[in-house]
Amino acid sequence: MDRSATSRLIDLLRTAGLVHVDMDPSDRRANSVRLSPADRRQVTRALQWKGGVFHDRLATWKERDLEELARLLAKLNES
Repeated sequence: MDRSATSRLIDLLRTAGLVHVDMDPSDRRANSVRLSPADRRQVTRALQWKGGVFHDRLATWKERDLEELARLLAKLNES
């Protein structure tokens, strides 16, 4: 994401009360963004659910297909 898109997203999350934003006193252009403990638990639950869905979708794949997926994902990450 570019800087302006990131700033807009953080503003939306802050307005919704999902994150806390603290300005860096040494560099007013920089901010620290953090979740509250309750929000962190919610994100953890969402990631666990999403991981479970992903696992379920791949549960019936053959090993060679999983290896090919891993190879292609590595290629994507490298590019």
